[in-house]
Amino acid sequence: QGPWDYHYHGTALASVAAGSGTVDPELRGMASGARLTVVKFYDFDETWHAWAGDFLAACAWTLDHREIYRIRTVLTAVNWDVDAGISAAMAAFVDAGLLPVAAVGNHGSEPVGPGYPAALPDVLTAGAVDDSGALAAYSGRGLIAPGKPDILAPGGGLIIAGGRITAADNEPDDTYSGRSGTSLAAAHVAGAVHLLDEAMLESGVILPEGRNSVMTRMSMLKMTAAAVTEAENSTGTG
Repeated sequence: QGPWDYHYHGTALASVAAGSGTVDPELRGMASGARLTVVKFYDFDETWHAWAGDFLAACAWTLDHREIYRIRTVLTAVNWDVDAGISAAMAAFVDAGLLPVAAVGNHGSEPVGPGYPAALPDVLTAGAVDDSGALAAYSGRGLIAPGKPDILAPGGGLIIAGGRITAADNEPDDTYSGRSGTSLAAAHVAGAVHLLDEAMLESGVILPEGRNSVMTRMSMLKMTAAAVTEAENSTGTG
């Protein structure tokens, strides 16, 4: 039923952002009370099949259905080397009050990336830290897009000793696996955004609709984040 995950990536992100904890309460997601709207546009048969046009169609569908599904945050753990209309799609989200969260990418200190949408100023871009709170060796830096990533979150260390993020998996038997990557960090951030929204709602805080709402929520997360002062070395061994 529904979009089947031919790869573990979407399942793991859903687990980290909003896993209910029904199978194992200790492994529930960041925002276990959140509801997910899953929009599948990648295909995987030993090789990723991804086209920017499919991503833009997924963005358009999400925008058109934002009210019926009460969508407030959009997790987009993807990266393209060229804009291809992605900046316009993200701007449409922001103008409608939807906060886009993206992964900075797993290119480490290599002088590449981040790509799109992670490089865009109106996107909340996440990098990864290991379980000691140090910047993960694989986590991309904003060498081409200064100021990116905007925020860091748990993504697991480069090696097992640096911690792995235990997330739901559809292989081999719908159990859990240890993973790492900035996509998992972005899923943590998306869950955190939901918790922020939940807390404001319970406190009676109503933000103005549209772009101002997105910028306020983004600023609140960035301003309350702890500083990260250490980083894994290139091999993840120290």
